[in-house]
Amino acid sequence: MKHLAITLLVLVVACSGGPAPRQPAPPVPVPGEDTALRASRELQARCDQGDASSCYLAAAIVEVIEGDAARVRVLAERGHVLTREACTAADHEACRRIVTSIKLRFAATTDPAEQRALSARLVEVGTLGCHAGDLDVCLDVAAILHRGEAGAAEPARARELTEYACTRDYQPACVELALTLVDGTAGPADRARAEQLLEGACTKRDGLGCGQLAVLRLSGGPAAAAGAREAARHACELANAGGCAVLGHTLFEGIGGAKDEAGARTAFETACRGGDDRGCQMRARLGAR
Repeated sequence: MKHLAITLLVLVVACSGGPAPRQPAPPVPVPGEDTALRASRELQARCDQGDASSCYLAAAIVEVIEGDAARVRVLAERGHVLTREACTAADHEACRRIVTSIKLRFAATTDPAEQRALSARLVEVGTLGCHAGDLDVCLDVAAILHRGEAGAAEPARARELTEYACTRDYQPACVELALTLVDGTAGPADRARAEQLLEGACTKRDGLGCGQLAVLRLSGGPAAAAGAREAARHACELANAGGCAVLGHTLFEGIGGAKDEAGARTAFETACRGGDDRGCQMRARLGAR
């Protein structure tokens, strides 16, 4: 298991990229030295000069060709330290590598206490990454805080992180923020602002934003019906299955325009192919007519 953990971590680091090495002077070649040993020495030199990725890769090579467990631990720990330092210094790529490592560990355990501890660690590191510019991690952390997976639920803090990401033009966060404004989660409800946020997301071709805008407008009565159909059509064009289901509903019921059963059937079929259960149910219903 230790070997597997190190291998996974190395893969994460290698695939995630990292701070560019500081290009130390190449080591003096040793006559007859094996290629793997030479690579290990070169990576060790880069590790010594502060490149975390080189530490992890050197650890993997040492583990395979030398089996020196003590040295592997030293190299891996050096990589951990460098990555943590980089994350604390607002390197969002370093924070992302730590978050990914935490998620792997979370997936590998069924111990509730360990899962809660890992969730707390993810909140800590993810918040740093969020403010360093890794905006999708903002939503990861917000979800953990909202559900109380790291301790007591903190919906207000979750909303703050979501708002932070939205103000930086991350549309998935704006859509999520709009939903909290509709239902008044962790603060006063504000339907007008929610619709404004969803309109902005839809304009920027966020399919979920268009779909949620359609749902919101449907609840606004006859005056908003035409806008609901239009938003649902945009959502479906952007491959949002839920939006296709809403479009089918508006076409079948004649909401916001004329009834169009053939168009409704097509929309429901598209929704069903996209995995929307309502679309599948309505497709079956219309197919039986």
